[in-house]
Amino acid sequence: VYKRQPLWFTVNVPWGAAPGIYQATVTIGAAAVPVELQVWDFALPREIHLDSEWGFSWSSIVENVYQGYGDWDCYWDMVEAFKQDFINHRLIPKGVAWPAGLNYPGGVEYDCNGTLDPDAWGDWDFATIGGKYIHGEHGFNDGIGFPVFLSHGPRTNSPPDSLPYTFCSISRSGVLGSAEFQAKWKQYLSAVDAYLVSDNYAGAAYYHIVNEPQSFDDYTIVGQISALTESAAPHLRQLLSEQVEPAIYNYPGAKIDVWMPTITNYESVKSHDRQQNHGEEVWWYYLYGDDPPLPNPILMSHPGIEARITPWLAWAERVDGLLHYDATDWSPNPWTAPNVTGKDNGDGFFFYPPNKDGSNLSACGANGHRLVPSIRWENLRDGMEDYEYLWLLAEGDPQINITNAADDYVAQVAGSRTLFSHVPTDLSDARAAIAAALAPEPPTDLSLTGPTSGFINTLY
Repeated sequence: VYKRQPLWFTVNVPWGAAPGIYQATVTIGAAAVPVELQVWDFALPREIHLDSEWGFSWSSIVENVYQGYGDWDCYWDMVEAFKQDFINHRLIPKGVAWPAGLNYPGGVEYDCNGTLDPDAWGDWDFATIGGKYIHGEHGFNDGIGFPVFLSHGPRTNSPPDSLPYTFCSISRSGVLGSAEFQAKWKQYLSAVDAYLVSDNYAGAAYYHIVNEPQSFDDYTIVGQISALTESAAPHLRQLLSEQVEPAIYNYPGAKIDVWMPTITNYESVKSHDRQQNHGEEVWWYYLYGDDPPLPNPILMSHPGIEARITPWLAWAERVDGLLHYDATDWSPNPWTAPNVTGKDNGDGFFFYPPNKDGSNLSACGANGHRLVPSIRWENLRDGMEDYEYLWLLAEGDPQINITNAADDYVAQVAGSRTLFSHVPTDLSDARAAIAAALAPEPPTDLSLTGPTSGFINTLY
């Protein structure tokens, strides 16, 4: 009794909905809650314009927790539902083409002699799954897929062991392996590169070559692996989880396409130089140690506005993407123990298990293939939608050292990664002002009559 209980409503607005002000009443027990929604006379782009990668434990969640293994019709429905949920949030999962990939063995056949076949396994191969979720084929999301995808990653988190231990029955010794190992690995990368070009995946695929190098010796390793990769696969973009470092980009033959520092280690001057003068990208990587005055969208200990304002800050700093390594660490159960990693509440998860006791579903489809999001995840969604408002107003991506029509609106709420508003209504007001600039016609009152079934999609 008399307990304040916040509620989060998600309202799906159909594409092509008539603009205007919609009003309705939601009944919860004896309470009647008035709801008002303004639909503007413009549509957000279907494409995603701020890249990202969010770790997602596909195998354990789809096959075990959600009970998809063995019930294959339900399995594929679930995979599509989860990926549709991600793209509806304008957020990109790690494993866009799961359960296939370009790694070998994975979602391709490779003969260890330069011939790669991505279309050998029917429903399970990369040509089918990648075509659907990256190119938007087979009816996915009205033909609009995810703009980028992780094609390969390091074998381990230790820089010297980033390449496979064995490949095509040849064991690797040392960082790069023997000449024979290198020849086989490069031959495979060249086959991947040719496929990326021939099937229009160049520019979308990226290879996370080394994770978090810690020393100048590690930087040399990065340079070695990058130069080897670039020589074999120049169209396969290389991502490195490290800030911009001259010791790396000056290594002979090395080419990092996407630098990914933690937001704490981000250096704008170095980053902007590489972006503007060398055609490279810079993403932000979030960890539990990114403390105030920096925002941290992954942690429950930070205000919720920090998740929503993160895309605004990316616009202000001209950052190209966002990443967190895991959105589904459910050991222990985050419903009862939200400090799952032992570092801080929220670190390692953005979703909750479908059952509050952490148990698996009773059967595939038992909860309608519904992911259970955190409010941080929904705030991120709002921020990603805000970013598309900015993109529309600016008529394109923000550019280094070039002012655009959206920048004045961003400056009102976000000056830099350490100087930004902590008042949620400031973002709502800025978004409404941008919407008015995009659609200056006054809205029409379109009050709803009758039941609201189908209008309110999800209640949290």
